[in-house]
Amino acid sequence: MIDSEQVAGIMGSLELLLYPIHDTIIRNLNWDAKEVTVISKKQLIRSQNVSESMFIDALLMCGTSFLPSFPPLLDNNITTRQPFIIVDAINILRTADKSVAAACASFSDILQSKDKDWLDKYQRARMAVNHFIYIAESGEVKVNDFDKLTKDNYEYLGFQLPSELYHYLNRGLIGPEILSWITHGQIVITPTLDGFASEEYKRLITKQLVPLRQQALALIVPKLHNFFKFEDVTMRVWFDDQFALKMNYRTAQPPPLQLADSWNATPDIYTKFPPPAKTTDLITFEILSASNTPFIEMTQAKGKIRGLDDARTLETVAMLRFFHLRGYIETIDGQHSLTRLGMALATALVEMKNTERDLEATKPLAEAILLGFELIRFQLLTSENKHEELHGLPLKGSDSDKASLLLISRCATLLKLGHQSNGYTGPLNKNFLHFRSLSSAVREANRSLLESIVASMFIHGQCKRDRDDFLKISQE
Repeated sequence: MIDSEQVAGIMGSLELLLYPIHDTIIRNLNWDAKEVTVISKKQLIRSQNVSESMFIDALLMCGTSFLPSFPPLLDNNITTRQPFIIVDAINILRTADKSVAAACASFSDILQSKDKDWLDKYQRARMAVNHFIYIAESGEVKVNDFDKLTKDNYEYLGFQLPSELYHYLNRGLIGPEILSWITHGQIVITPTLDGFASEEYKRLITKQLVPLRQQALALIVPKLHNFFKFEDVTMRVWFDDQFALKMNYRTAQPPPLQLADSWNATPDIYTKFPPPAKTTDLITFEILSASNTPFIEMTQAKGKIRGLDDARTLETVAMLRFFHLRGYIETIDGQHSLTRLGMALATALVEMKNTERDLEATKPLAEAILLGFELIRFQLLTSENKHEELHGLPLKGSDSDKASLLLISRCATLLKLGHQSNGYTGPLNKNFLHFRSLSSAVREANRSLLESIVASMFIHGQCKRDRDDFLKISQE
């Protein structure tokens, strides 16, 4: 413990000790006592009487987020102190001439039975530490010790996404999910709040939402390095350790880029086609406009798409592309038109305007209506799929009354909850919490698809890139 005014350091994982940090890692801040708990890299190295290189090797042997622990350290017959500490790794290195390779040779029998590829994993990890990628104070992305970088650096550093995409992430235009899918080659579905995996939830995650994620990848990956174009993305789920679904964007049919690039618009479209029925929200405006033949003809892309500058025009094109990809709009004989599903959505949105006026709603309900339609398509917004084990189902009235009340309640969960500043203090209905998990999964998949549409418009050069309204576009 030292005084908080006398230390300079960074907060983060102990893995930062692998890198040339400014000595200290802040582990805890006690504002009341004005004290800081820190770990000094220099002091650790000095206390163990080792070189920095040997210290890094010992840390890697202990295990990191990208390298499993050295198997002999986990063996009670070799390392009697369990859990082991860094001193145990240092002692093994000292008896092996300070060489990790020599240590592996000494314990080859254990490595052969526990992790025969550990030395190869270590070598990749060591190279990744030697040539770590960082952002300089100038904002430039750099590789440490670049002059000694090997030609096979993609084996341990991987392939970088274009800096342009990271800029859009930094400015709030898109979220990190899609970029994470691509760089890790993996989609990990994390547990829900309720922790309950019903059959309809499993079906939704492992089958029904897969096409949306394939479309999202298909809009971005073709513009990236060839490595990504031929790599499958594996989806893993929290409720089944054995499940691994390999997805390839090329299997998405019809090609999402082909559908998306059939839309374009110019700023004068709002002069010629003002928002119908005093519509202010984007969803209602675009779906109702899509029922107007002259509007559809004017938004039909003709030739190469370039120079989308006006933010409102950009949002219009993005929404029209989203509706097309989700099946609310179709192409017949080269012309766009609403599908029966799109007509139903348009009708519902018009009817909802009367409800909004009667309720004096401060925010449009269009997003809830769209989400409701998506849930209906996945056969989730029904009075079926009752889960007695979760409790919270209607208890009074006839079976028909109970079914109607359940459906109404599920519809209500799609709206925003308003309560007093002291928060909600009533009982938790686990049945509706589970339904909320279903609707949230659908909403997140749609959001990822819409973000991919917007990012695709930028990385394909269809929009003006030099702008300062990225966050506004994202919030719309």
